[in-house]
Amino acid sequence: MNQEHFHDMFAMEETHFWFRARREIIASVMDSQNLLDSKLEVLEIGSGTGGI
Repeated sequence: MNQEHFHDMFAMEETHFWFRARREIIASVMDSQNLLDSKLEVLEIGSGTGGI
């Protein structure tokens, strides 16, 4: 992948409403199931640049 394109994608994932809302929804669901503090390992397929 082109490094410039990768950095642009990474920056967008930090600020774009879609990615921000998605992270909040996932964190809310995980929190409701008491999974945020567990030692559970999660594999996300298609995670873009790999950011959290």
